[in-house]
Amino acid sequence: NTRRQQIAPAIIIQRFWRGLGTRLRMMYMDDAAAKIQHNFRAWRWNRSCRRLLNSVMVAQRVFKGALVRMWLRRCRRAATLIQKNVRRMLISMVLNKKGRELIRSHKQVMSHLAAKRGEMTESMFVARSAALAAKARIAMARFRDTDLGIRRSASFSIKSAQARKLDKQKKLKLKGNLQPIRTSVFEPIPFALRRQQEKERKKPARYGAPVSKVAQTVRAAKLKMER
Repeated sequence: NTRRQQIAPAIIIQRFWRGLGTRLRMMYMDDAAAKIQHNFRAWRWNRSCRRLLNSVMVAQRVFKGALVRMWLRRCRRAATLIQKNVRRMLISMVLNKKGRELIRSHKQVMSHLAAKRGEMTESMFVARSAALAAKARIAMARFRDTDLGIRRSASFSIKSAQARKLDKQKKLKLKGNLQPIRTSVFEPIPFALRRQQEKERKKPARYGAPVSKVAQTVRAAKLKMER
Protein backbone atom coordinates (compact mmCIF):
# COMPACT_ATOMS: atom_id res chain seq x y z
CA ASN A 1 0.00 0.00 0.00
CA THR A 2 2.80 2.43 0.81
CA ARG A 3 4.47 1.79 -2.55
CA ARG A 4 1.17 2.14 -4.32
CA GLN A 5 0.61 5.47 -2.59
CA GLN A 6 4.11 6.59 -3.64
CA ILE A 7 3.60 5.55 -7.28
CA ALA A 8 0.02 6.95 -7.58
CA PRO A 9 1.06 10.63 -8.13
CA ALA A 10 3.54 9.59 -10.83
CA ILE A 11 0.84 7.52 -12.56
CA ILE A 12 -1.55 10.48 -12.43
CA ILE A 13 1.08 12.85 -13.82
CA GLN A 14 1.95 10.33 -16.54
CA ARG A 15 -1.72 9.87 -17.44
CA PHE A 16 -2.29 13.61 -17.68
CA TRP A 17 0.89 14.09 -19.71
CA ARG A 18 -0.07 11.37 -22.15
CA GLY A 19 -3.60 12.82 -22.42
CA LEU A 20 -2.09 16.29 -23.08
CA GLY A 21 0.16 14.84 -25.77
CA THR A 22 -2.74 13.03 -27.40
CA ARG A 23 -4.90 16.15 -27.31
CA LEU A 24 -2.08 18.29 -28.73
CA ARG A 25 -1.51 15.76 -31.50
CA MET A 26 -5.24 15.71 -32.27
CA MET A 27 -5.29 19.52 -32.21
CA TYR A 28 -2.39 19.61 -34.69
CA MET A 29 -4.18 17.11 -36.92
CA ASP A 30 -7.41 19.12 -36.65
CA ASP A 31 -5.56 22.34 -37.54
CA ALA A 32 -3.86 20.60 -40.47
CA ALA A 33 -7.21 19.26 -41.69
CA ALA A 34 -8.78 22.74 -41.37
CA LYS A 35 -5.88 24.28 -43.28
CA ILE A 36 -6.10 21.65 -46.01
CA GLN A 37 -9.84 22.19 -46.21
CA HIS A 38 -9.40 25.96 -46.38
CA ASN A 39 -6.75 25.69 -49.11
CA PHE A 40 -8.86 23.22 -51.06
CA ARG A 41 -11.89 25.51 -50.89
CA ALA A 42 -9.74 28.48 -51.96
CA TRP A 43 -8.29 26.46 -54.85
CA ARG A 44 -11.76 25.32 -55.93
CA TRP A 45 -13.06 28.90 -55.69
CA ASN A 46 -10.13 30.27 -57.67
CA ARG A 47 -10.61 27.56 -60.29
CA SER A 48 -14.27 28.46 -60.71
CA CYS A 49 -13.34 32.15 -60.83
CA ARG A 50 -10.74 31.47 -63.53
CA ARG A 51 -13.27 29.52 -65.54
CA LEU A 52 -15.80 32.32 -65.18
CA LEU A 53 -13.18 34.94 -66.08
CA ASN A 54 -12.06 32.99 -69.14
CA SER A 55 -15.67 32.55 -70.25
CA VAL A 56 -16.36 36.26 -69.78
CA MET A 57 -13.18 37.20 -71.65
CA VAL A 58 -14.07 34.90 -74.54
CA ALA A 59 -17.56 36.36 -74.71
CA GLN A 60 -16.08 39.86 -74.50
CA ARG A 61 -13.59 39.15 -77.28
CA VAL A 62 -16.34 37.76 -79.50
CA PHE A 63 -18.58 40.75 -78.79
CA LYS A 64 -15.77 43.25 -79.36
CA GLY A 65 -14.83 41.49 -82.58
CA ALA A 66 -18.44 41.70 -83.71
CA LEU A 67 -18.48 45.42 -82.89
CA VAL A 68 -15.25 46.04 -84.80
CA ARG A 69 -16.43 44.05 -87.82
CA MET A 70 -19.76 45.87 -87.82
CA TRP A 71 -17.96 49.23 -87.57
CA LEU A 72 -15.59 48.28 -90.40
CA ARG A 73 -18.53 47.28 -92.58
CA ARG A 74 -20.12 50.63 -91.85
CA CYS A 75 -16.87 52.46 -92.69
CA ARG A 76 -16.56 50.44 -95.89
CA ARG A 77 -20.10 51.33 -96.95
CA ALA A 78 -19.41 55.00 -96.22
CA ALA A 79 -16.13 54.91 -98.17
CA THR A 80 -17.85 53.15 -101.07
CA LEU A 81 -20.59 55.78 -101.10
CA ILE A 82 -18.03 58.62 -101.08
CA GLN A 83 -16.02 56.95 -103.83
CA LYS A 84 -19.13 56.39 -105.93
CA ASN A 85 -20.21 60.01 -105.60
CA VAL A 86 -16.72 61.32 -106.41
CA ARG A 87 -16.52 59.15 -109.53
CA ARG A 88 -20.01 60.20 -110.55
CA MET A 89 -19.01 63.85 -110.11
CA LEU A 90 -15.86 63.38 -112.21
CA ILE A 91 -17.83 61.70 -114.98
CA SER A 92 -20.54 64.36 -114.87
CA MET A 93 -17.86 67.04 -115.19
CA VAL A 94 -16.46 65.35 -118.27
CA LEU A 95 -19.78 64.49 -119.90
CA ASN A 96 -21.52 67.85 -119.54
CA LYS A 97 -22.61 69.91 -122.54
CA LYS A 98 -19.17 71.27 -123.42
CA GLY A 99 -17.55 67.91 -122.76
CA ARG A 100 -19.95 66.13 -125.09
CA GLU A 101 -19.25 68.69 -127.82
CA LEU A 102 -15.52 68.10 -127.35
CA ILE A 103 -16.02 64.35 -127.64
CA ARG A 104 -18.12 64.79 -130.79
CA SER A 105 -15.42 66.91 -132.42
CA HIS A 106 -12.74 64.28 -131.73
CA LYS A 107 -15.12 61.57 -132.90
CA GLN A 108 -15.64 63.39 -136.20
CA VAL A 109 -11.87 63.60 -136.69
CA MET A 110 -11.59 59.86 -136.07
CA SER A 111 -14.43 59.25 -138.55
CA HIS A 112 -12.63 61.26 -141.25
CA LEU A 113 -9.48 59.27 -140.57
CA ALA A 114 -11.39 55.99 -140.83
CA ALA A 115 -12.87 57.11 -144.17
CA LYS A 116 -9.34 57.68 -145.54
CA ARG A 117 -8.06 54.31 -144.32
CA GLY A 118 -7.81 52.89 -147.83
CA GLU A 119 -5.56 55.75 -148.94
CA MET A 120 -2.77 54.95 -146.46
CA THR A 121 -0.85 51.97 -145.18
CA GLU A 122 -1.93 49.95 -142.18
CA SER A 123 0.95 51.14 -140.01
CA MET A 124 0.24 54.77 -140.89
CA PHE A 125 -3.44 54.35 -140.02
CA VAL A 126 -2.62 52.72 -136.66
CA ALA A 127 -0.10 55.46 -135.82
CA ARG A 128 -2.45 58.33 -136.72
CA SER A 129 -5.41 56.76 -134.93
CA ALA A 130 -3.28 56.22 -131.79
CA ALA A 131 -2.10 59.85 -131.93
CA LEU A 132 -5.69 61.14 -132.31
CA ALA A 133 -6.86 58.94 -129.41
CA ALA A 134 -4.04 60.31 -127.23
CA LYS A 135 -4.95 63.88 -128.17
CA ALA A 136 -8.58 63.19 -127.30
CA ARG A 137 -7.63 61.76 -123.89
CA ILE A 138 -5.33 64.70 -123.14
CA ALA A 139 -8.03 67.20 -124.16
CA MET A 140 -10.63 65.48 -121.99
CA ALA A 141 -8.22 65.36 -119.01
CA ARG A 142 -7.46 69.07 -119.36
CA PHE A 143 -11.15 69.87 -119.63
CA ARG A 144 -11.88 67.83 -116.50
CA ASP A 145 -9.04 69.43 -114.55
CA THR A 146 -10.21 72.91 -115.56
CA ASP A 147 -13.79 72.22 -114.49
CA LEU A 148 -12.57 70.64 -111.25
CA GLY A 149 -10.37 73.66 -110.50
CA ILE A 150 -13.33 75.97 -111.02
CA ARG A 151 -15.48 73.97 -108.61
CA ARG A 152 -12.65 73.72 -106.12
CA SER A 153 -11.99 77.45 -106.13
CA ALA A 154 -15.72 78.14 -105.70
CA SER A 155 -15.78 75.94 -102.58
CA PHE A 156 -12.97 77.88 -100.90
CA SER A 157 -13.96 80.71 -98.59
CA ILE A 158 -12.00 83.91 -98.94
CA LYS A 159 -10.07 84.05 -95.67
CA SER A 160 -6.65 85.19 -94.67
CA ALA A 161 -3.98 82.87 -93.32
CA GLN A 162 -4.48 84.26 -89.81
CA ALA A 163 -8.25 83.65 -89.95
CA ARG A 164 -7.71 80.07 -91.13
CA LYS A 165 -5.22 79.53 -88.31
CA LEU A 166 -7.72 80.81 -85.73
CA ASP A 167 -10.46 78.60 -87.15
CA LYS A 168 -8.17 75.60 -86.89
CA GLN A 169 -7.37 76.40 -83.25
CA LYS A 170 -11.09 76.68 -82.45
CA LYS A 171 -11.81 73.35 -84.09
CA LEU A 172 -8.97 71.70 -82.15
CA LYS A 173 -10.39 73.05 -78.89
CA LEU A 174 -13.76 71.49 -79.73
CA LYS A 175 -12.17 68.08 -80.19
CA GLY A 176 -14.03 65.47 -78.16
CA ASN A 177 -17.20 67.49 -77.55
CA LEU A 178 -19.45 65.68 -80.02
CA GLN A 179 -17.84 62.24 -79.68
CA PRO A 180 -14.79 60.80 -77.87
CA ILE A 181 -11.37 61.16 -79.41
CA ARG A 182 -10.47 57.98 -81.29
CA THR A 183 -7.06 56.64 -82.25
CA SER A 184 -8.25 56.13 -85.83
CA VAL A 185 -11.45 56.20 -87.85
CA PHE A 186 -11.58 52.40 -87.64
CA GLU A 187 -11.92 52.38 -83.84
CA PRO A 188 -15.54 51.93 -82.67
CA ILE A 189 -17.01 54.64 -80.48
CA PRO A 190 -17.70 52.31 -77.46
CA PHE A 191 -13.98 51.46 -77.25
CA ALA A 192 -13.06 55.15 -77.28
CA LEU A 193 -15.65 55.82 -74.54
CA ARG A 194 -14.20 53.04 -72.39
CA ARG A 195 -10.66 54.35 -72.82
CA GLN A 196 -11.80 57.85 -71.89
CA GLN A 197 -13.53 56.56 -68.73
CA GLU A 198 -10.40 54.66 -67.69
CA LYS A 199 -8.35 57.78 -68.26
CA GLU A 200 -10.69 59.84 -66.08
CA ARG A 201 -10.42 57.25 -63.28
CA LYS A 202 -6.62 57.36 -63.69
CA LYS A 203 -6.45 53.58 -63.37
CA PRO A 204 -5.26 50.98 -65.88
CA ALA A 205 -7.65 48.50 -67.40
CA ARG A 206 -8.44 45.54 -65.16
CA TYR A 207 -10.55 42.40 -65.30
CA GLY A 208 -13.29 41.43 -62.90
CA ALA A 209 -15.71 43.48 -60.84
CA PRO A 210 -14.74 47.06 -59.93
CA VAL A 211 -13.48 47.65 -56.39
CA SER A 212 -16.19 48.94 -54.04
CA LYS A 213 -15.54 52.39 -52.57
CA VAL A 214 -17.44 51.43 -49.40
CA ALA A 215 -15.20 48.40 -48.92
CA GLN A 216 -12.12 50.56 -49.39
CA THR A 217 -13.39 53.04 -46.76
CA VAL A 218 -14.14 50.24 -44.27
CA ARG A 219 -10.70 48.71 -44.85
CA ALA A 220 -8.98 52.05 -44.30
CA ALA A 221 -10.95 52.66 -41.08
CA LYS A 222 -10.05 49.17 -39.81
CA LEU A 223 -6.36 49.80 -40.43
CA LYS A 224 -6.53 53.08 -38.55
CA MET A 225 -8.25 51.38 -35.57
CA GLU A 226 -5.62 48.65 -35.48
CA ARG A 227 -2.87 51.25 -35.39
